[in-house]
Amino acid sequence: MNPAASLHSTSGDAEALRLIHDTFTDEIGAEPNYRVHERAYYDFLAAGYTADDLRLVMQYLKLENKRMNGAKHSLRLDRLLDFDYRRFDSLLNCARAVKRNAVLPPTPREVVLHEFRRTAPEPNGKCKHVGEFLKSLREAAA
Repeated sequence: MNPAASLHSTSGDAEALRLIHDTFTDEIGAEPNYRVHERAYYDFLAAGYTADDLRLVMQYLKLENKRMNGAKHSLRLDRLLDFDYRRFDSLLNCARAVKRNAVLPPTPREVVLHEFRRTAPEPNGKCKHVGEFLKSLREAAA
């Protein structure tokens, strides 16, 4: 049986493979040959990953490369989807952790509330700190 024919057993598989390819091309900004990477896309789906997983990892790698001021992580598909060494799985776990621990920017409501929140006045020469006030009370009582 022809292995290429078995890749497209259903139209759902073909659509999923095309979705993975489109996600990859969107993230790298280039158009690689679909036929060259079709087997890698199929293995990617067979491993249980989704297009959202690929997008999350690609965004994480681009962010890390930007943070490191250089291309530390390769965005080549054959290196990214190296399932023999579980590289994609570890990258996906790191990307999920970064996403989970990301600090969200304040909402517009929080910004407005913060601007109108009362702030304690700065102590000037006339005001006593609480510790000094309690100390003077103890000395007066003794």
